[in-house]
Amino acid sequence: MAVIELKASHEGIDEDAGRQTLSYARPVEPMALQAIVTNDKQTLVLRSLDGAEIASQIFDEAAIAMRFADAGVVAGASYDDAVRDLLARDDAIFAALLRF
Repeated sequence: MAVIELKASHEGIDEDAGRQTLSYARPVEPMALQAIVTNDKQTLVLRSLDGAEIASQIFDEAAIAMRFADAGVVAGASYDDAVRDLLARDDAIFAALLRF
């Protein structure tokens, strides 16, 4: 999943635009893997996890492996958050799980 920000054609695509798009992509649940900002003339594609630019749009083995690794990190974080939220809601659930 990616978050795409569309800007007017007269607006520049720079580091500030990239940071703004990352600020939209990271809080999405689960976090979007890419943050993309474009003004129809320029496009900037960033990895949401670390903000690194994805300069190459070639989908070779390394690029695909990186996207799967990113998805694994996001999925793992979401799973941990879901379990933490569930257990934090009711101490009885946590106590029952510890008894097993």
